[in-house]
Amino acid sequence: MDKSVNLTNLFNRIEELGINPKIVAEATGISSGNISDWKKGRSYPTASKMILLADYLGCSIDYLVGRTDVPRPLNVPKEFADKLGSMTDDFISEDGFVHPPFMSNRVYFIHEKDEEKIWKVYDKAKAYDDSIMDKETFAALLDKYDNPLSRAAGASGYSIKPKNYVEFKKVYDTYVDSCFNDVLNRLKK
Repeated sequence: MDKSVNLTNLFNRIEELGINPKIVAEATGISSGNISDWKKGRSYPTASKMILLADYLGCSIDYLVGRTDVPRPLNVPKEFADKLGSMTDDFISEDGFVHPPFMSNRVYFIHEKDEEKIWKVYDKAKAYDDSIMDKETFAALLDKYDNPLSRAAGASGYSIKPKNYVEFKKVYDTYVDSCFNDVLNRLKK
């Protein structure tokens, strides 16, 4: 890989997802030493390693190497691009129900009141792409967080460890793809 390639987005994506490079290394089979060398600019990933990273982090290689600021570009036919002002009434924004980790608490959090949204996202994603994980595997990504003190403060719900969040995000991204597909199908009529 060319030494002029900027890997800032790669490390921003890892940080944004709340995972550390060690988890990325374990999940992809890439050594943590390689990842450390890339961060320090001592070496650069091969194309095959960039493919592994993009697949694991749920984004494009172009994003990881700084050629675009859009993690997952949408393949929207040109004639519809200007008509996509709003996605769909049924769309659930991840920002509306998945709360990112705080510095002291390195887990994502979903309030109990949003449990219905979790399953709506899963069901729509599964209907769109049957190859995504089964419901039991998906449910195993979510850890029930419930204790009397947190319940009184309205903080009971589900936590998602950063390493599980990447898998959760793949299901969510499939859900987003299905929403865009619905909108495009409506525009084609």
